[in-house]
Amino acid sequence: MTAPTRRTTEFIRDLVGFDTVSRNSNLALIEFVRDYLSGLGVDSRLIHDETGKKANLYATLGPQEGSGLMLSGHTDVVPVDGQDWSTDPFTLTERDGKLFGRGACDMKSFIAVVLALVPDILERDLQRPVHLAFTYDEEVGCFGARRLIEQLEHMPQRPACCVVGEPTGMAVVNGHKGKMSVRCHVRGLEGHSAHTDRAVNAVEAAAELVAFLKAMARRLKNEGPHDGDFDPPYTTVHTGVMGGGTALTSCRGNVPSSSRFAICRNRTPAIWYSNSRTSPKIRYCRRCGRYPPNRGLPGRNFAASRLLRRTTIPTSSGTRCP
Repeated sequence: MTAPTRRTTEFIRDLVGFDTVSRNSNLALIEFVRDYLSGLGVDSRLIHDETGKKANLYATLGPQEGSGLMLSGHTDVVPVDGQDWSTDPFTLTERDGKLFGRGACDMKSFIAVVLALVPDILERDLQRPVHLAFTYDEEVGCFGARRLIEQLEHMPQRPACCVVGEPTGMAVVNGHKGKMSVRCHVRGLEGHSAHTDRAVNAVEAAAELVAFLKAMARRLKNEGPHDGDFDPPYTTVHTGVMGGGTALTSCRGNVPSSSRFAICRNRTPAIWYSNSRTSPKIRYCRRCGRYPPNRGLPGRNFAASRLLRRTTIPTSSGTRCP
């Protein structure tokens, strides 16, 4: 692999020096890029978020008409909290022929390479434009890219294709699994641990749903559908965060009435569920606020049920009180 030029390395150093963890503003970095491009005679368009504290940058090199090619990268990085860094993560460090720093790989080096090549691109007799698109909040939901797409829909000339400089081991990646992230809030009925028959334990209900999702993950791994173009070649499902309850044996409220969890599902193309065996029967009595015996989780008006309907198929709801 060719080592980066000195000019590129300096840009990497500059970009890594901006603490653009997703919870922070990225405006200082965006304004740095805007000012650099302006010095080369290139106008930039900033597309801010609702708070005005973050922005995408969109600029066009060469002809201002025609579709052309977009080079895109995100400016935010993941946190460094609780990580055992031996150097300042926001100061680029070179060691053993490698560059270390938060975002050096994902993906400020790509942006640095693009910026270093702008003068060369401008000197070429381009027949079609090259667009630059640098976005915010990719690491927490691609919010900047969504905002950019909204703006592109109203532009008279839109890019014909896009190269996203994510780290892929310098291999071309032309496909990506679909992704769905869901936060689920399960509500039960608070009560004392001595009288669990009078309460609805939201943590246990959520745990049953998480167990169902784990079973779904195993089934997808073993039974497919499989697609050899992806690694792993099947749809994955996992629960990333879970919590609920306040106490174990306090005087009141120790049967949890609320629990929350978040799941992420990465789906291979054309996967749909049509077999009713893939979905548990979910019933809940709206009148008394309890489950019938051995009937499982809350019903259709609850987030747990809505989650299952989105990830599998519709289920039945509503029964008589036990």
